Amino acid sequence: MNNILPTINKVLHYQLGDNFLYNYIEAFVAFLICIVILWIFKNVIVKRMKVLSGKNTLSYYDMMVNFVEKFGWPFYLVISVYISLYFVALPDDLSKSLHYLILIVATCYISKSLNQLITSINEKLKTDHFDKKKLDPSVIDVSAKITKVLIWTIAVIIIIQNSGYNVSGLVAGLSISGVIVAFALQSILGDIFASVSIYIDKPFNIGDFIVIGEDSGVVKQIGMKSTRIEALSGEELIIPTKDLTQNKIHNYKKMKKRRVLFNINVVYDTSSNQLKKIPEIIKNIIIKIDNTDFQRVHFIEFGDSSLKFEIVYYINTNDYDIYMDIRQKINLAIKEQFEKNKIEMAKAILASLSLAP
Repeated sequence: MNNILPTINKVLHYQLGDNFLYNYIEAFVAFLICIVILWIFKNVIVKRMKVLSGKNTLSYYDMMVNFVEKFGWPFYLVISVYISLYFVALPDDLSKSLHYLILIVATCYISKSLNQLITSINEKLKTDHFDKKKLDPSVIDVSAKITKVLIWTIAVIIIIQNSGYNVSGLVAGLSISGVIVAFALQSILGDIFASVSIYIDKPFNIGDFIVIGEDSGVVKQIGMKSTRIEALSGEELIIPTKDLTQNKIHNYKKMKKRRVLFNINVVYDTSSNQLKKIPEIIKNIIIKIDNTDFQRVHFIEFGDSSLKFEIVYYINTNDYDIYMDIRQKINLAIKEQFEKNKIEMAKAILASLSLAP
């Protein structure tokens, strides 16, 4: 036994190149341990995560599981080799070559997986939003392609930089080229950024009735370069998306209630008792109608040929047809009650509508 230990020690300290035999054994053991750990991670933990993620919905958790799953065995082998290299001393040229090769493989795998993640996010956004017709899919498709190009560009720069080349000149060249391209495509890029801004801010959705300047209508399609609106007269209006971010937009679909202000004029022959009844008559009519909030009724002015009352109330809907039905119902009820109480309206009736509170 006493003779065996020195022999083993001598064998372990047998020098091969710049390392002892035990250095190679340590590197090999480290490599095997890494392989076992990564095998457990890929074939046990990742598979378990995939089972828990479910099969019916594409959630962000599913995306992360798919992202991790895309790393194949070449990537895991490279990681294991990289860790095992710390236990041995290699010639500088060989060490640099191996580290560079490992960097290339790792960078390519990470970039490829990130691109897959971008694709998954793109599909999820289409499922969550575009099926509901909130935005044209081309907006996110273009954004996804730009992001993928940026990922691969950064990956190439990282690889070139670690190969020993100075990439400052390359980055400066790319920056100048980017400025030139951006200047040449500023109109298109402006529309793209405007589309992204509309997607994030959501000032309107498909189906909303909007007013932009002198144009108005129902939004039918929100594209990357233009938005299509169906005007009340039936024609289709095509408005550059960039113009929508530079002009004031009135979105009537998001209106929770509409303010109605109008005047009723009665003849000077109306008695004081009848004048006192008018506010109560109108108030009782409005408060009995569903989806209305009575505000006020006042005798406000002695006109040139009539006595003027001002009425204000709210209609709690953004549906224009319902709004008009309620106004009609109230107007008919007022006319009926005035006839019943022998209150005569003046021939000149001034009416106006204000949407501001």
